[in-house]
Order: sequence, then C-alpha cells, then structure tokens
Amino acid sequence: MAAYDLGIRNVTGYGDCAQVYNQVIGRWNVRQRKLVKLHQDVVDQINKLDNLFMVLAPRCDNRVALTLAREAIASQLNKKIEYHNQRDKSREEYCIICSEDIDVTQMHEIMTCLHRFCFSCMAQHVEVKLTHGCVPSCPHEGCNTKLTVDGCMKFLSSKWVEVWTKRLEEAAIPESNKLYCPHPNCSALMTLSGIDRTRQACSSSHPFPTAIGCTECHHCHKLFCIECRVPWHQGMSCQEYQRRAPLLHGVDAKLHLLAKNNRWRHCHS
Repeated sequence: MAAYDLGIRNVTGYGDCAQVYNQVIGRWNVRQRKLVKLHQDVVDQINKLDNLFMVLAPRCDNRVALTLAREAIASQLNKKIEYHNQRDKSREEYCIICSEDIDVTQMHEIMTCLHRFCFSCMAQHVEVKLTHGCVPSCPHEGCNTKLTVDGCMKFLSSKWVEVWTKRLEEAAIPESNKLYCPHPNCSALMTLSGIDRTRQACSSSHPFPTAIGCTECHHCHKLFCIECRVPWHQGMSCQEYQRRAPLLHGVDAKLHLLAKNNRWRHCHS
C-alpha cells in the first residue's frame, strides 16, 4: 500500500461499491474462488495499519477526493524516490564531532547505542582516553556505552589495539597484586604472585637473585627491591636504604612517597 510505504498508519478509505465495502469491513464473506486470494492480500495489508476507517459514499462525491489523493500520493512517492537517489549518489553522512560530511563507508556505528561517528574522530577519541588510562566509551554527550576492542578494529592501528589490550589486562589485576618495574624507561607491569611463582620455579641453570627482597624485572631483566620498590640497593639492607632515603628531600621526597603509597606507575622518560 502506498500509505504504508509513506509511513502512514491511520487511514480513512472511501468507496462507492457496497459489495467491496461490506467485504472489507468483514460484514460479508468472499465466496468467489477467484477473489479469495485477492481479498486475503487486502486483509494482510490492512492488518499492517493501526487504524482503517471505511466510508461508503456515492461515486460523484468520491471523484474529486480520489483525484486529490492520487496526486498527493504521487507527489510524496516522487519526493521519497528523489531523496533516496540523492543520498545514494552522494553517499555522505554528517559527523557531529568534526562537522564534516563523511563517506558512509568511513562512518563507525556503535552497535549497542547506534550512535555514528567518522573513523578519524573515533580513533582520536579512543587514543586520548587510552593515553589518560581510561576505558573508552561512546563520545556522544550523555551516553555511557562502553566501547570494545573488537568493535573498534576498523579504525584503530595495531599499536593502539595492543595498548588497549594491555589496559584491559592491567585493569583485571587487583591493585594489591600489581607491581611496576622502578627502573627508568621500563615500568613494566608485573604481579607479586607471578614473581613468587618465578622464584619457586627457578632452576640452578638460571639462578635467581638470593638476596632478601631482590628480584628481577621480567622485561628489562634489571634487579630491583620488591620491598622498597626501587632499583636494587647493592650493598645496603632495606633499613639502611630507608635511612639514606631522606637524601631525596623536599618536594621530590613527598612525591616519591605519595607515588609509592598510591602505587602510581612510573612514566617513561
């Protein structure tokens, strides 16, 4: 039905044939075998509508209304066809972040909330969030839908996929079990439980440092103190090192203590 294709769900129908009128409203049953299928098709179309109100009127009263209805329907259908032709021709969609018309093949749709943004804006959004240690979510204002690595593979480089994956792995580790390498240019993430297992499984062919608190970073392989969380203080016990630690005086000492207590990660220099 033309009305249904145009999104119209409430229809008033006018007709001048009493037989058809009574069959449509269900007052009479269709008995002619040839008309049964046609009648069923009409009923199926009517069931798609929310409301159908039928009016039986003389043909002379219907002629003008029918002409106007046909012209109106033809006009709307032509507009719809023209709109779709223009859209297919341009194949562009507006991105509300960069305010640019972007090719639809370069638009990303977030599956849960269905918000759409261009690949470039989505990539920048995710990279900024990951840089600040946050889990990326939909950039639409007021939307808290969390993004997924798999859902963003189309516009993310392999570097940022790896960063995101590491962020997720890091977030899954309890804070009490996290340990970062204290050496500059490393700060690799380790776990206390993993270090304990390594020490237990260490063989004589690959001796593990035996000094109390001394351990090895699995990434840079440098030694550090697991108790003090600093590079290994060779020739000093933890107590001796703590006594000399005030040499890190003033603001530096306060910042160092704050970072240690809050388990902040060391930045790469």
